[in-house]
Amino acid sequence: MKLTRIAAGVIATLITLSAPLQIVMLLNNIRLYCFAMQLFNYELPPNTEFIKLYKEAGNTNLTGDNFGFWAYIVIRTDLSEQEVEDYYTKAHFKGGKYFRVDIIPYNLVKTASSMSRTYGKKTETGIPIDDRYIIQLYEADSSILGIFDVRRG
Repeated sequence: MKLTRIAAGVIATLITLSAPLQIVMLLNNIRLYCFAMQLFNYELPPNTEFIKLYKEAGNTNLTGDNFGFWAYIVIRTDLSEQEVEDYYTKAHFKGGKYFRVDIIPYNLVKTASSMSRTYGKKTETGIPIDDRYIIQLYEADSSILGIFDVRRG
């Protein structure tokens, strides 16, 4: 009986101490959703198809001691790189002081299987990738919510 009371007290203490951290993570997840949806809901350029989307909050550049929001889509298009860049530059995505938009040709991205740059015309599966691009939004966050998020790194 006494051991049960002690265990219940320890559990209650842990829940009470972790509640503020959970609230910070919840608020940052809401901020991430709003941040990412501006890209995910933006109309695709003509002659373009959607391939993949991804979003993340936390230590997004793996150097530690930072926090940010990151969202990207992978598209396949008949447009040139310059046309894709012009299209997304006109988008006026909202961000703060450390906000940026990157347009990255998919053939310059490291592949998970080889961990080396694929400058060639095809992936290891044989699918052409010259017509694919990554549209990426990134926002570094130094607010109090970013500082106290446990995903900071």
